[in-house]
Amino acid sequence: IPLWEAIQKIGKEYQDFGEDLVIKLVGKVDFKVRESIEQYGLTGNVEYIGYTPHKDVVKIQQQSQVLLLVINNTPNAAMILTGKFYEYLAARRPVLCLGPVDGDAAKILNETKAGLISGFGDMEKMKENILIFYKQFKAGNLATGNQDIEAYSRKELTRTLAAIMNRLTI
Repeated sequence: IPLWEAIQKIGKEYQDFGEDLVIKLVGKVDFKVRESIEQYGLTGNVEYIGYTPHKDVVKIQQQSQVLLLVINNTPNAAMILTGKFYEYLAARRPVLCLGPVDGDAAKILNETKAGLISGFGDMEKMKENILIFYKQFKAGNLATGNQDIEAYSRKELTRTLAAIMNRLTI
């Protein structure tokens, strides 16, 4: 809800924003999410894309201006790093993350300069982060730093895990 509220407020302040905004939701979208999108008057900005083969999802990620990562608000949220998180890093597109600002995802996003994070209910920070990305988009320089993201690739993580396993077995 705070995300939709932030987007709605930006749309009222920046007319171009509403005209430029396209939110692509890929896969199954819960009815309550659809309902909340409608409640905030964003239906015209949303494109629902149903089930899509993974290879096509990766293409959509790489072609997106910004990728939205929402971490479930659960007691262990600070430690959640989903497969999608790593795919987003590999896509090399800016990530707008909603989750714990002191969690593992936040630490990696800050370290790699791959995105911005807002706390779960922090609508003002969401608005600020969206505006940062939007202003970069309008200026034609929307990019992510992607510093040292290779350290989080499957290959490097596997190499690190193998090294740990080797140390344990020697």
